[in-house]
Amino acid sequence: MSAVTVIQQLPDEKRVLYALTVDQYHQMVIEGILPEGEPFELIHGQVTRKDRSATGEDVMTVGEHHIWCVKRLAKLGPEFERLGCHIQTQQPVSLPAFNEPEPDAAIFIGNEDKYLRRNRARATSLA
Repeated sequence: MSAVTVIQQLPDEKRVLYALTVDQYHQMVIEGILPEGEPFELIHGQVTRKDRSATGEDVMTVGEHHIWCVKRLAKLGPEFERLGCHIQTQQPVSLPAFNEPEPDAAIFIGNEDKYLRRNRARATSLA
């Protein structure tokens, strides 16, 4: 992997936070450093563990309210299609150089076929 960017010098002079790029994050998955399919996303260059559970529940369990919200968002698909867009739910969105969130929903200009040949869709997301 190539060099990383310093994003913050911590109060303890020996500790520094480094930002990973989207490409470095993908390489970590390819090399097995981060297991494929685990609940991680890249936010501001930092690998972040997602928690979609209801308060007090296992972080690996998606809460009922979250499921309901994502289903409601997905039903908006026809509305966006009429406007020349499409909605994608709970999929990664690469926002180079330091972000690859997995938002509850992201709205893309054009139809799904426009993004077929891209490794990850690149768009502005709504969480």
